[in-house]
Amino acid sequence: GRAEPVHAWRLLGPQLVAEAPTGRPLVGRETELRRLGDALARLESGQGQVVLLVGEAGLGKSRLLEELEGRADGRVTWVEGQCRSFGARSPFAPFVEILRTWLEAGGGSELAVRTRLRARMGPEGASHLPELARLLGIRLDPEGDGDLGDLPPGEVAARLRTAYVQWLRQVADDRPLAVVIDDVSWADDSTAELAAEVMALTDHAPVGLILALRPDPATRGWSLRTKALSEFSHRLTAIDLEPLPQDATEELLESLFPGDGLDPGTRRTLAEVSEGNPLYLEELVARLQETGALTADHQAWTLTVPRNVLPPALEGLLVARIDFLAPEVRGVAQAAAVLGREFSRPVLDEVVGDGQMADTALDALVRGGVIAERGRFPHQSYRFRHGLVQEAVLGTLTDARRAELHLAAARALETADTDEPDGGSILEELAHHYARANDLDKALVYLERGADRAAQLGAADEAGRLWLRALRAANKLGDEAAAERIRARIGDAPGPG
Repeated sequence: GRAEPVHAWRLLGPQLVAEAPTGRPLVGRETELRRLGDALARLESGQGQVVLLVGEAGLGKSRLLEELEGRADGRVTWVEGQCRSFGARSPFAPFVEILRTWLEAGGGSELAVRTRLRARMGPEGASHLPELARLLGIRLDPEGDGDLGDLPPGEVAARLRTAYVQWLRQVADDRPLAVVIDDVSWADDSTAELAAEVMALTDHAPVGLILALRPDPATRGWSLRTKALSEFSHRLTAIDLEPLPQDATEELLESLFPGDGLDPGTRRTLAEVSEGNPLYLEELVARLQETGALTADHQAWTLTVPRNVLPPALEGLLVARIDFLAPEVRGVAQAAAVLGREFSRPVLDEVVGDGQMADTALDALVRGGVIAERGRFPHQSYRFRHGLVQEAVLGTLTDARRAELHLAAARALETADTDEPDGGSILEELAHHYARANDLDKALVYLERGADRAAQLGAADEAGRLWLRALRAANKLGDEAAAERIRARIGDAPGPG
């Protein structure tokens, strides 16, 4: 599949690899940390806050959130959700993730989730149980979930948002609450609308809404930024992350090396090539150490390759680092990347088919800074350290191998215990994987089910988009009966509101 000739190299022998740098020092962000700390202090005193953390990939948004979460420990209640980029996003997905985590429901059965919901909400939250149960994809009792089924979709969505905001207010009555949504650039309409209502809640309760996003004006996340700037300037802390300045880049660079650091020429070269992007710099250093291009000479690290052979872009650099992994480790990383930015160990084991090999590979990937462990209960889960790392791993797959892994992922998810008993966002994942596996028949099934699920939640726009995707799949398959059925659903679907 190569368009140009590829150089071949003869293996001469093994080469020792220097250890990749460990730890991620935070440098050059003192001003941003001070402003975030001030916002946290105001929240702790009972003042609602809105925080915008805007920056390109790799500049340290997630790293700053980690630091802020550490400072918030014991001072405020910290809850966090993430918007997803794959396929058609599930309505309200990051907020459902927050609710499920707060309930400590994990992948429990419908009965277990229902029991925890009733217990944790208590008498004061009983009136909102039907709406929160609908968000979680469960029924409060076999007879149904109140009168939600008789309402137009717009009213259902409004009641879900109202119930969720009231639940957050209830949580904040005990202690100030920080609601963190990462990757808001991927937010769907339902998520953005609920985030806007949470933003309004900051005027009436000790709630802090913290949004991390990329500077992309075409996204719903950017519309939330506009709303915050225009309507909530009295509570707003807006931080636009820029590349690190030269002195901070060199400080970060020196912290990655033992001894006396780098010689001045090498330091300048690496600082220039990284262009102030911390992730870029860390990956560049790790790659050069792994390949032996950086060697210890007279107690200083010296760059021993010409500058013009350095990877010209972060994507190429990350792919080069993935290619450097042992074959079995790279294979597990590829399977994990197909599953998504975050993935569970049980599902990965099903895709890989060798739990012992996965053990060894995951340990190597964690030590190498490619992934990080998220938790062990109710099951072990991991997360790629950065979305660009996951994308780079995907870039090392051939089309045929990627399709095989997507098919294995879909089959694994179909048999796994999911976080949402009636399917929920798992429907979009399954449609995504089957479509990428070129099994449009199965993708069509899950697109229709996902559209029905979105309609039940009152998310008319998301349901409409899913039905349109299902219609395209049906047309591609030449399934006129399915196409006619879907056209009828689109025609019958009420608009938003």
